[in-house]
Amino acid sequence: MVLLELLISILKYLLPFLFDQKKLEKKYFKIIWKKSSDITPEDILDIRGQDEHGFREYYYKRDIDEEIRNKIIENKNLFIIGNPLAGKSRAVYELLKNFGEKVNVIIPTMEGIKFEEFTIPKKIGLGRKIAVYNDIDKHTSKQNFNYQLEQLLKDKIQIIATCQTGDELEIVKSALNKDFTTIFGKPIKIEKIDSDQAAKISKAIDKVIPNRFDGNVGSIFISLDKMRYRYENLSDIDKQILINIKFLYIAGMFNEIGVFSKNNIKHLSKHDSELELANYEWENVLKD
Repeated sequence: MVLLELLISILKYLLPFLFDQKKLEKKYFKIIWKKSSDITPEDILDIRGQDEHGFREYYYKRDIDEEIRNKIIENKNLFIIGNPLAGKSRAVYELLKNFGEKVNVIIPTMEGIKFEEFTIPKKIGLGRKIAVYNDIDKHTSKQNFNYQLEQLLKDKIQIIATCQTGDELEIVKSALNKDFTTIFGKPIKIEKIDSDQAAKISKAIDKVIPNRFDGNVGSIFISLDKMRYRYENLSDIDKQILINIKFLYIAGMFNEIGVFSKNNIKHLSKHDSELELANYEWENVLKD
């Protein structure tokens, strides 16, 4: 009876602690030690992993996929670069989904790190452990990002990161400084495809190659022509606001789920673009 009462007392103490710990883990990680064979397209590609946003089960395998796989087998960290829609995220999804051996995946959120509450969720058992930073440049602006990365590496967790070439890549290099090469070595670049490859893909998915096909494989799956048409038919005000949102993106000024503050958009538009709108006009322009 005394032993039972002791156990109940211990559980009363431990349960709130364990509950709080789970809440913190979900705050900092959107995927926690999921088997790679169970990874979904949306886990890696977000909304681009949905059929209505261009996802197809078909995947055009390239030589670069083998290079990516070999780097993971060699227990090295992986940094994939390329143009927008080059296929970076999809290559990561295909790697994890079809890796073959047991792999456990963890994916950080955009939440800034507080030293006093941050820990890496424990994973007991066998299997390779991999953390994925898709569009890692978005993460570098969050509070204490470098500390999170250090803790993952300290726990011997392999890192897979993707990033666009250009300004985004320079943001990451600046944030990591000399540690960039130490952690990742030489990035692997996913190049554009040629017209013959594009024709093979378009036939396989029964989709016409866009008139303005830019060589990036994703532009076959996503209708860039429609996107350009919609942009070209926007008002000058809407175009300027989109440009300002891009500046906020480059500066890393968005919340943990990648949403931009309306107040930041208004402030930048007013002070940098001298865009003056009445409150009701702002509500109409920035409506959900």
